[in-house]
Amino acid sequence: MHAKCGPFTADLPAGGDATMAQVFIASPRDGGTTHLASAWVDTQSVPSTWQGGETIRITAPLAGAALSGHVTVTGAAGPTVEQALLVQVYDADGLLIGQSSGTISAELGRGGPFSIEVAFAAKGAGPGRVVVLSDSPRNGAVMHLASVEVAIVP
Repeated sequence: MHAKCGPFTADLPAGGDATMAQVFIASPRDGGTTHLASAWVDTQSVPSTWQGGETIRITAPLAGAALSGHVTVTGAAGPTVEQALLVQVYDADGLLIGQSSGTISAELGRGGPFSIEVAFAAKGAGPGRVVVLSDSPRNGAVMHLASVEVAIVP
């Protein structure tokens, strides 16, 4: 079963400089992050309301797909810094077994489709996760992360 992710609102206390607010979902299977959204929020003088939403949608592979040796990850994403995305493949133990970067196929500052190929080496069969993420140029923190649970086949 896939958690439904969508718009959300969070009330943040006043008092401080810009703060990175993050909302995430953890997998009941292994505790790994399956979805994450974040934003820089200015909370200096008054409480802030943060409204977040989806910026990365994975259309392939589908949940439960059997993957062996490589995967082409496709979907759509909102604009990111330099239109960059990172795709990672994790095994049942939460170990990174493959990763590749790519870009959103759209003009700078606009959202659009992406297609990124990743090769990976699995030691054994079992559940796994394909992750697509964008990071912050400010501190390298993950700004948004979407994932899909798959079956890894060596």
